[in-house]
Amino acid sequence: MKKILILGLIILVLAVGGYWYGAIYQPPRYAQAVLALETELKSFGEQVGEPQFRWRYDYETTINTLDKYDAFTAQFTKKIDALNPPLFDQEMKQLKKDLQFWIDDFNQNIELSRKRIEFIG
Repeated sequence: MKKILILGLIILVLAVGGYWYGAIYQPPRYAQAVLALETELKSFGEQVGEPQFRWRYDYETTINTLDKYDAFTAQFTKKIDALNPPLFDQEMKQLKKDLQFWIDDFNQNIELSRKRIEFIG
């Protein structure tokens, strides 16, 4: 009887601990990580901003700017992949998928821009 009571208590502690971790502890930490990514994205946008082109068809500056964006998106993709959304929170899982979709679309636009410049230049 004593073993069953101890086993039941252990199961109860594990269940409460698992719920606490998955529903209370992990979501705010995940949200902080996502907000840190948002802050990093904003600061990168402010750093790069509108590049100063020397003239209308300044392909060299454009290629350099695309290289900066390409390097940033590669680093940003690694950070998105490192995010671990809470197990039972579908909204946060969807947020990670949306971030991945957005960065993949951005990468495609970078490559398309690079091809256009190579074709024109």
